Amino acid sequence: MKPLRIAIWLAVAIATAAILWVLAHGGVRVSAEPVPCGMPPAKETSADYLLRSAHCLYDSSEAPQDQLRLALIDDLYIKGWSYSVLNKICFWASILLGVTVLIYPALGPVFTIPTPKGEDPQPKTWLQRALGAASVQTAVTALAAATFAFYAHYKERQSGVETMMRELMVRETVDAPYLEDLVGRIGRMDAGFGFAALTGSER
Repeated sequence: MKPLRIAIWLAVAIATAAILWVLAHGGVRVSAEPVPCGMPPAKETSADYLLRSAHCLYDSSEAPQDQLRLALIDDLYIKGWSYSVLNKICFWASILLGVTVLIYPALGPVFTIPTPKGEDPQPKTWLQRALGAASVQTAVTALAAATFAFYAHYKERQSGVETMMRELMVRETVDAPYLEDLVGRIGRMDAGFGFAALTGSER
């Protein structure tokens, strides 16, 4: 098998393994034994802990306000889990692309096979031509910057979700003005990604 094919399959395998790892470690971690309230297990995220603590506090309550509180926390947890997965994927992608940008000048010689003396130079492969093109290096640099920006965006969204979960947990009353404000904030999150929000010109 040619070195290029090996490199491509290796990259695909690493990317697939990273995505599967993120998905496997991004959700609720269920242990074999019940975990007492207030004692988070190892590697639990803030959203996992807040969700479990909220149910420990309010599951036994029959008050409609507490049932509404739990419903909103459950809804927020779903969003937080999604943002957690997305920011992990973007984080590792930005690291991979960032390292590629740093070592890019050395990739050309690595993939160049020296021509023995007395022989005609071999035609360049498409990979060698791509590594020598400034446009490709610019595109890789732009992708590295974009993935880091996406990571920062989704990390901010995840932190915002966890903040709202904390508010719902500690708030004494879930009154109408607060609900209106909270639903509006959730609605803005449901609107999805926007470059205006990413650049800070719209919140």
